[in-house]
Amino acid sequence: MRLAVATLADAATVRDNLLNVLGAGLYKLSASELPARFEAVVAILAELELTDVRLGAEFRLVVRVTPIDSEEDLLRAEGTLAPTDENEAKRQSFSDEASYVPIVIPLRTVEFAAEGRYQIVVSAGSDEQRIPFSVSLSSTS
Repeated sequence: MRLAVATLADAATVRDNLLNVLGAGLYKLSASELPARFEAVVAILAELELTDVRLGAEFRLVVRVTPIDSEEDLLRAEGTLAPTDENEAKRQSFSDEASYVPIVIPLRTVEFAAEGRYQIVVSAGSDEQRIPFSVSLSSTS
């Protein structure tokens, strides 16, 4: 398994096995006061090779939100992707060689207590992506 897409976005939905993303590539979240929560999401498109589906492989997906200089988890979500039906995987795939699994993880439960640099670490199998972003107070006039 590999991560075809992993991004911080304003919003994302899944429809008919498609990942619909709005405002991908966020890198700065601003708040009028701290602590703050944001409506941003982590949008993920995991790619499963059909050879893995045939073998019945299971893949662990872990998403963590941490300060960039710490391993303290502000959020940790994990689960297992386990394709169960090769024909279903082929029907949903964009090609005959892979199947895609769209995943949306809301961040609204994460409370950011301080300004600073943070990161989202997405791990899937042996693939890992880090998405850096900052949290700051919005300037007032």
